[in-house]
Amino acid sequence: MQGDGLRDIDVSAVSIACNAAIWYLKIEHTQNKRSRLGFPPPPSDSAPSLPPLPPTAHRMIIDWLKFAPALFLLLLPIGVFHGKKVRFRPISRDWTDHWSQILNLSLHWIDLGRAALGGWLLVESLALSPGSAGVMRYSVLVTLGAVMIVAVTLQTFVCKQLDSANAPFMFVTGLLLGVYPPTIVGFPIALALTAAAGSRVPAAYFPLLALALVGSGFLFDGKNTLIKLALGFSAVILPWLFSIMFSRELVLTYRAKRRDNPGDAPLPPPR
Repeated sequence: MQGDGLRDIDVSAVSIACNAAIWYLKIEHTQNKRSRLGFPPPPSDSAPSLPPLPPTAHRMIIDWLKFAPALFLLLLPIGVFHGKKVRFRPISRDWTDHWSQILNLSLHWIDLGRAALGGWLLVESLALSPGSAGVMRYSVLVTLGAVMIVAVTLQTFVCKQLDSANAPFMFVTGLLLGVYPPTIVGFPIALALTAAAGSRVPAAYFPLLALALVGSGFLFDGKNTLIKLALGFSAVILPWLFSIMFSRELVLTYRAKRRDNPGDAPLPPPR
């Protein structure tokens, strides 16, 4: 009797295994037939797997062909090019007799042009990837503001005059022209220049320009560019603020006058 029971159990196990194999083959045949006919596979009971995110998702996109030249143009201090023919004069002194020598110094115009070009390249080189959220939404603004602040700091502090700091009038003006639209920076520049020249306090150009920039930007764009305007305010006011904090005299450079030819000098009177 026990042998008959064992044989019945073996037959049942074999039958179950055969039925499972047939059921599995039917499923495989059905799936292969659906795939050949172009139908999608049947939904699985397990949770669907999400597609992998692209490499640039939720990241800041940097165009290095523009970002690298922007860093070179903005972070290179103009003070390293001040040679023997360059003189320094505190901006608090009278400049009536030195305007021609200031305007004839080509480094001022180079400073204006390279700051404007570097600011434009900087803005064009940074972008947000689609779908950026959270803190990453401000990555472009933080990078832009950091480069602007570091650039103005280097232009101010790298000075060959002892206990002095450069007054980067041209650099700051060019930087704003490159980073912000002309409709926003045109009026602040004109207002700050007129007020500083009229009051005969050149150092006031920096705080006046910073305040006028925020006011003009808020007037034209509202709150949309408030963070970007605040970063520009911080960069523009730095020269004036640093001169107060570190007790350094702001100086402006000008070209030294050519010495007269010794052969043309008058002879001393005879004794």
